[in-house]
Amino acid sequence: MASQRVTRVAWALLILFIAGQCVAQEPSPESDAPLPRSVDEAAVILKTKWLSAEDLDWILRNRKHVVAAELHFPFGTGVRNAFKLWGGNPELLASCGVRHPEDCSWRIFERLWELVRADADPVLVRKLDCQFQLAEKIQIAYKGFYALRMGEVLERVREQIDRQLADKASELGPGCEPTLRLHPTGDPDLSCWVRAEFSEDGQDPISLERFSRWFGWRNGFRVQHSPPEITLSFHEKCAWPERPTGEDFEPPEVRRR
Repeated sequence: MASQRVTRVAWALLILFIAGQCVAQEPSPESDAPLPRSVDEAAVILKTKWLSAEDLDWILRNRKHVVAAELHFPFGTGVRNAFKLWGGNPELLASCGVRHPEDCSWRIFERLWELVRADADPVLVRKLDCQFQLAEKIQIAYKGFYALRMGEVLERVREQIDRQLADKASELGPGCEPTLRLHPTGDPDLSCWVRAEFSEDGQDPISLERFSRWFGWRNGFRVQHSPPEITLSFHEKCAWPERPTGEDFEPPEVRRR
């Protein structure tokens, strides 16, 4: 039963972007549409032909490297194939300024992020940049989280955010307000257990941005910046009805006790 649950969660996380966030479709192999020959052309095609308004909003509300990384697989596989980056489109590969097709698709995704921001409300873009800064500066100590339930983890993270906000104000750019709240959506069961097997690995805190993404990947939610909130979009009501135990889930220090 436990192994079945692990498999189900792992696959749900793997396909989450395409199934839940990104509904872009590859062009048909029989399509007569011309291939993009530059990074800009490729990014425009993704923005205007492949991606929905919901997809573009997700791109806007996340940092550039996060967008490029999450688009890289499996969505990026379709892009590389459709744009013939593995062969048949040397102009696009040259425009990327790299030799490997996967590196080229990364450049395309970064350019897509820039185009989406260029079309967005400048006031919202500024608020997002402020929140990106703040999420990097807030540090989360996560030791012991492996033994907690979701509601307990979120409460501890909220407490750490609140304690640090005032101190981070002077480190932010001009006009940035030190305001940040967590907002879970998707009706999660906060009494369910969490998966946090790395919580005993190190003693040093990590940024809220980094923590929220690796913790979210393991516990069935995705992160999106919606100033002054960070939205935690749960796609499962309860990813871990029972506490994850054993070699794959508990820290080695705990298993040796």
